[in-house]
Amino acid sequence: MNLIKEIDSRIKSINPGSKNRTGDIYLNVINNEFTLFDGKINIPRISVNELDYSTALPIVESIIEYIPEYFYDHALLKKKMPAADQHYLHFVKVIRGRHIYFIHMFKLDFKFGGETSSITEQGDSDYYPSFNTSRLYYKSRLIPENSLLHHDGDIIGFTPIRIFDSTKVNSDGHFQTFAMFDDFNSKEVSLEISKLFSQDLFGTSQKIYPFLPFDYFTATFSVLNPIPDEIVTCVGLFEPLFIFIYGNYADYHEIIDDDTINKKFSGELSLKDGKIGITTEFNQKLREYFGRYKFFRDDDMIMKGWRKFEIQK
Repeated sequence: MNLIKEIDSRIKSINPGSKNRTGDIYLNVINNEFTLFDGKINIPRISVNELDYSTALPIVESIIEYIPEYFYDHALLKKKMPAADQHYLHFVKVIRGRHIYFIHMFKLDFKFGGETSSITEQGDSDYYPSFNTSRLYYKSRLIPENSLLHHDGDIIGFTPIRIFDSTKVNSDGHFQTFAMFDDFNSKEVSLEISKLFSQDLFGTSQKIYPFLPFDYFTATFSVLNPIPDEIVTCVGLFEPLFIFIYGNYADYHEIIDDDTINKKFSGELSLKDGKIGITTEFNQKLREYFGRYKFFRDDDMIMKGWRKFEIQK
């Protein structure tokens, strides 16, 4: 069995009722998500060039007992997307919405996170240091999917439904055009997407943490706590939300026709004079969902530059 299939076999062995052993979710000083778990694992020295699968396998075996819900029903993406994510592991799940297919992308970052007291073996010019940690850095995205690439039953890649290939971003009253490359800084575009909605829709600053980040050349949805039930909830919200966002940047008829909107999304989307809108009921539903998330900081977190998410039930 090759290393990729071994990693996948570990995930497939997760019992459906297994629960995470994690605590609160935080943002660090550069606003990256992480969660704490009730144990410690050792991250071995990782090549500065790439996290290879022989190094990755024992890491996955160590962490899987703490986050089985995050791994459940996912599979290792065989080709890292984007290719620049050389120190991440990418796990994906394909989800069928009412009209659109989505990829749930769960990415784990195992580079050294700066906890100098936790170093067990120093790094050098070829390797990052080995360290013990109870902290897990990750990204969790719902991505509207256009076509999947398969090989022997495995997903080796996918093509997102792009909302545009280039965009005009409003900066101090002037529009600047950017080409969309892998290293494109998406913060301004993410903020522009959030401005399609009233700002009281969100319970947190979208400058600090956008829930609709521009990623993979499209609008995505950040599933902060990607347990199975939450992913299902977010797909239900994001599918009509994405159709609305798409219609603000391109002709929505490229991805859906009016009859399908009326049949499948009449509770969320409205059509008038060739334009697509959000119903009052759906707007309230979005406000209730995003309004559950608040930031909290005590003195210790301020010193560290952290923010904690308080999530109302």
